[in-house]
Amino acid sequence: MPVSLVRRHRTRNGTGKPTTMRMILGLDTPSSGSVLVNGQPYRELADPLRSVRALLDAKAATMAALVFPVPLLCNVAGFELGQRIFAGGHIQVTIGHPGVLAAIVLGALAVSLVAVIGVGLGGLIRHTAGAATALALIIVGGLTVGQFLPASLR
Repeated sequence: MPVSLVRRHRTRNGTGKPTTMRMILGLDTPSSGSVLVNGQPYRELADPLRSVRALLDAKAATMAALVFPVPLLCNVAGFELGQRIFAGGHIQVTIGHPGVLAAIVLGALAVSLVAVIGVGLGGLIRHTAGAATALALIIVGGLTVGQFLPASLR
């Protein structure tokens, strides 16, 4: 295949597209046979970055860039909206109050943790539906177990 040719794999799920790319780039080893680029293994190419240009999935980088700021902004917006809706019916608290700020930041961290665990499960299980199911079980299981903890630990 010519170096200038851009090729996208478009097949159904579970056919090994990421594994094939990882084997071409020398990140995974095939169980049998070999993968050659221009007649050589990728690791033996004189200038591999110029010989093979590939972009592997950037889920982790995207997750790291978006996972904390988005829920943080949503939590701040939710707090401010709640303050406006219920302005006359409760004690006014500002966002600078230590308890409010801690709740907003910890809420965003909790969402971030769930997202990072989800990406990790996706990498381990390598099947989207399986990873989503496992993540849902972890969340529900964690909530269920949390109900049985003593009040001082909740």
